[in-house]
Order: sequence, then C-alpha cells, then structure tokens
Amino acid sequence: MSRDFSIPLTVAEIEEVRATFRTMPTYNLEEDFIDQIDLPALLEAVGYSRAPEEYAVYQQYWVNNYNGIVPVEVYLNIMRNLADMGKFARTVAVAYDNDGNGIFSADEFEELIKCMIVHNPKLETLSFEDFVKIADQNKDGQVDIQEFVKWIESNLNYVTD
Repeated sequence: MSRDFSIPLTVAEIEEVRATFRTMPTYNLEEDFIDQIDLPALLEAVGYSRAPEEYAVYQQYWVNNYNGIVPVEVYLNIMRNLADMGKFARTVAVAYDNDGNGIFSADEFEELIKCMIVHNPKLETLSFEDFVKIADQNKDGQVDIQEFVKWIESNLNYVTD
C-alpha cells in the first residue's frame, strides 16, 4: 500500500495495517504488538518509506517511550493523526513528556523536536531557550503541551515528504 498520509486512514486501510502487523516476525499475538526492530519493514509495507536516519528516529521513539515495543493501537493512533499536524503534535508531545507533568524540559524538548523534524523538515532546529521565548504564550518561563501544539499549528504547514 502506498498512500498520501496527509489524508486520514480509511477503515479498510486500518484493517490492512492490522493485518500487516500480524505478518511481522516479532508480532506478539497475545499482547498485539511488534518489537521496534520490525518497524522499518512495517513502515515499508504500509507505504511509508523513509530514509534510514528517519527510521532510526522512529525506532528510538519506541525504545524511549514504549520500552521498544510498538503496540498496534498506539501505532494506529499515531497514523490516524498524521493527517492533522495539531493532533499528531499532541500525540507525540504526550509521549515525550516523560515525567507526565505536561511541561517540557530541555531534554524532553530535544527528543521531541528530532521526531517532529522527521515529519516536517521545514521545522527549524531551535535551542530550548529560544523555543521557550517563542512558544511560551502565558510567559511563565515554560512550554506546556498545549503551547507546543499551538506553536506547531501556527508555524507549520504539513509536509508529507
């Protein structure tokens, strides 16, 4: 399947992704996940071909946030949200908020921005300090998830390749 991921997944495509998961060598039937090692093959199979360095960023995302496993439902939620950069940014931001406090530390921001650049190469690399100056809407010296999403939505046009 090769497709434009700026268009929402259809029900048939969701079922095709589920079926593709089940063909991966590390698929765990009981818990419905694959190991991140199968991620490049999965992405190729569903028509989301990327460069090796992009696959590495994706794999690191799953290692850092899901202990190296890729649950089908979490993966599908991300894929469903690719068509809407705000929803996608929120989904990814929540995963990168490692301490769950809703506010980004410098380390969380660094990992988050790497992932976002993979999805939109027009996103400029900013220092954390510069990002806080730009995105901190309530001027409390911090950027929360909502401020991050608003910044993404107001500054980027979705780029699929």
